Amino acid sequence: MKPLGVFEIDDQQTFFKPAVDLNFLTLMVTLVTFGLFLLLKTKKRK
Repeated sequence: MKPLGVFEIDDQQTFFKPAVDLNFLTLMVTLVTFGLFLLLKTKKRK
């Protein structure tokens, strides 16, 4: 199992740094959703 991020503990507070860039993850989810939408739309026409 891969770690999802790293906890950085300071004297004042604790930070969570994700291992995967959130912008990249958002882009991938958007592209997959858009691709599925187009795929289902073209299948419906036939």
